[in-house]
Amino acid sequence: MFSAVLIIPSALLTEANAVGASMGWGPESYTIPLSDDGEAVTHWGLRADVDEQFVRWITGVDPLPNPAAQPVVDALIADFSASEWGEVHLLRVLAENELAKL
Repeated sequence: MFSAVLIIPSALLTEANAVGASMGWGPESYTIPLSDDGEAVTHWGLRADVDEQFVRWITGVDPLPNPAAQPVVDALIADFSASEWGEVHLLRVLAENELAKL
């Protein structure tokens, strides 16, 4: 298993939530409001446990099972870790991408 931090621009939230729903994460997967300016929500994030196959799809090693998800995958900030989990992982990825939780 891997810890996944996935971040999507606000403009693709609906499409990203549809992909998350297809993964069994529920209809609203991206529930962490994020900002690159500290004021407006510019991105949405999620932190989930995923398997190796998911990592292979998102990193482009294997083709996506649903090619319609490609625009969402292309727009993702995605980070996978086998050693960091939960909030620690999320906060590191946010810092690296100059984003903050609102």
